[in-house]
Amino acid sequence: MYIYRERQINMEFLPSDSSDDEDTNNDTNPSTHPLKQMAVINTNISTAPIIMNNNYNNNNNMAMTLTAGYQAQQHSQQTAPLLPHQQQTFVQLTHFSTVNSQTLPGTFDDRKPPPPKRRKKNNNNNLGDEIDDGPWAPTNNNNNNNNNNTATFYYDEDDDVTIKKLTQAERNAREKEALRSEEIEKQKVASKLNSSSSALLNESERQEASEESIFYGKEERDYQGRPWTTPPSYIDTSRTMDEIECFIPKKIVHVYKGYKKNGKNIGVQSIEFFPKYGHLLLSSSMDGTVRIWDTVNDKRCMRSYHGHKEAVRGAHFKPNDGLDFLSFSFDTKIKIWDVETGKCKHTLGNGKVPYSCKYSPTEPHVVLAACKDKKIIQYDIRTKEIIQEYDHHFGAVNTLTWYDEGRKFMTCGDDKRVLCWEYGVPTPIKYIAEPDMHTIAAVTSHPSGKYFAGQSLDNKIVLFDTRNKFSMIKKRSFRGHVIAGYACQIGFSPNGQFIMSGDGRGQIWFWDFKSGKMFRKLQSHRNNPCIGAIWHPVEASTVATCGWDGEIKLWK
Repeated sequence: MYIYRERQINMEFLPSDSSDDEDTNNDTNPSTHPLKQMAVINTNISTAPIIMNNNYNNNNNMAMTLTAGYQAQQHSQQTAPLLPHQQQTFVQLTHFSTVNSQTLPGTFDDRKPPPPKRRKKNNNNNLGDEIDDGPWAPTNNNNNNNNNNTATFYYDEDDDVTIKKLTQAERNAREKEALRSEEIEKQKVASKLNSSSSALLNESERQEASEESIFYGKEERDYQGRPWTTPPSYIDTSRTMDEIECFIPKKIVHVYKGYKKNGKNIGVQSIEFFPKYGHLLLSSSMDGTVRIWDTVNDKRCMRSYHGHKEAVRGAHFKPNDGLDFLSFSFDTKIKIWDVETGKCKHTLGNGKVPYSCKYSPTEPHVVLAACKDKKIIQYDIRTKEIIQEYDHHFGAVNTLTWYDEGRKFMTCGDDKRVLCWEYGVPTPIKYIAEPDMHTIAAVTSHPSGKYFAGQSLDNKIVLFDTRNKFSMIKKRSFRGHVIAGYACQIGFSPNGQFIMSGDGRGQIWFWDFKSGKMFRKLQSHRNNPCIGAIWHPVEASTVATCGWDGEIKLWK
């Protein structure tokens, strides 16, 4: 159905057969179509009633305009007489066109397509917007320059465009210009490289400047010129292991505090007494500092060492003399410090986090580091170079312990294996791997050097026999404490009679080494794990513990 209305420009046609036409022509009641009039036109194509909208004027006369898409030929001899209410209708037929038999009535084949839009010249208001015109559009600055200096020309593809050929002189001039611009670019790159190298130099200098030490004692040297690290003369170190009688401590005699950051306590990761004398206590903390505490006189912090950017995993004195100590941190750096002056002598590292680091007992200039990348790295402090790598673990290496007077060492890793190495040989001489073994997170040597005690993460301490063939002692273990998830340090009494360990609940456990019987359990660090526990090398009943509550406690 197609309807044409003069105002809305719509047109409606109702196709029908001859019976419908007759019914429509015989309709004499004008009130049935108050707003529409009916006209019948006979053509050669078909006979169809056409519905039209009427516009009434003041004289109640209706003027109707009918536009048809096909040519109508009226037969005068067959035209039916108009009804009375149709006699005043003036029908004007316009815009006739010949249609094919396949063309529907009401379609216009002679409609002209709209003319193409022409682009306005010199209209660069919206150029340069990547959203509207794409990234190829010129920027506003370029447009402004073009508008000010040059004119914009538009031409069609059919226009003739002539390309001017360059002469040899112009070609040479352009090549020289390109070479000159390339040379300028090289100079810019070289200047950037020089600035970056100077920035690296400044960073290294800044790092050296950040390696500082603060002395908190009264004076660095006494009236006789002796340094503050000199042990007291009354400490007797002549007694052997069998002559020392040890006792389990009962109470806390002193608490070392000072590890705080932003008003909160920072955990202490490891502690160690000065070799042979024990008059100084070395501690490493999660705030990136290492400190030395006095244990016999004022019991104060004597000196702090600053240089690590991350938490310090551990620190160890140099064997025998204790003049130097090394510290290794989660910033992948190993630093060698002078105890007396606080100067950082050397910085080692291979970009991997060291989990354990020890001096060589036979060669003081050699340091071994058990790293996170499954390797044990051997450094020469004098040249700061890697001289050997031991690579047979399948996981991160957690511990490194010397035995057999420094000719061999043992390592434990996350692969739940224990490997024994000969110093300088990168192939293990023995390995222990049992189906029921767990990861060993910490190892301590017995004072006699015949046994190793390993902190197994299944809440027990296991023993290894280092004599003859290195083997695990399966019949003896120490149980009761809960250390799953913590690498709690193990300590032995100077005579080897007692073994002790902290646990994840802040307690200290004491066992008899021969029988494995538990003697005593003390609450040391509440709501925090007791991560370190060591026995004084000379005083028989003095024990030091540290925890993640930021405190170091001295027991007697």
